[in-house]
Amino acid sequence: MTNCFSRACRTVALSTLALAGLNASLALPAEPTKSTGRLSGIWQATPPLDFVDPAKDEMPLTPTGKARLKEWRDAADSGRPKADSVARCEAFGMPRVMTFGTFELLETPGQVTIITEILHEVRRIYTDGRKMPADFDASYDGYSTGHWEGKALVVTTTGLQANTNDQYGVPHTEHLKVLERIELLDNDTMRDRITLIDPEVYTRNWTVDRMYKRAKNYEISEYICNTNGAAIPPSGEVH
Repeated sequence: MTNCFSRACRTVALSTLALAGLNASLALPAEPTKSTGRLSGIWQATPPLDFVDPAKDEMPLTPTGKARLKEWRDAADSGRPKADSVARCEAFGMPRVMTFGTFELLETPGQVTIITEILHEVRRIYTDGRKMPADFDASYDGYSTGHWEGKALVVTTTGLQANTNDQYGVPHTEHLKVLERIELLDNDTMRDRITLIDPEVYTRNWTVDRMYKRAKNYEISEYICNTNGAAIPPSGEVH
């Protein structure tokens, strides 16, 4: 750097330093590591095709959670089951969307996008350091942010609306937080380690692993649920 003795030169230099400091303070946090693109592709979920595996999973429910589950199952046992959000052609919602069917995962700078074949549901996982907006409206899939730890995508999802998005009646409230760690076990096998945190309905954090196989020579096709949804009445009861 050349010496700067004039008043004008010093003024420009100080302004440049101040601007650099401002830009640094406004910069988004950098990802710990960069995406490799290896998760990109089309993936097929393997059984069990829901968040609950009836053969081995016991839901760690609070009294409130047990009451909500009993209400759901009593309706089913009575012969007038309540249609879940999928039967109503709305959405799988989190966490169920990550446990069923086929989806396409796309890694792009600052974002990972997941597009399901059934219902064409879209999840956007922001990896550019942004936070959930203060005025975010709760939704089926909520607001997901993530970062890279080595080759694993670590995701936090909040902003979920209270709903039962599962054919087994798995409950959650608007306070649900979902943590995920998505990573390859080999080139054609992916695991999503999913943890539910909702003290109102669960006595402890509840973690399950869900697995996927890479779907080769396959393209996502069109699926229109509404052609089958006319038979579901607004009450949600199935007759």
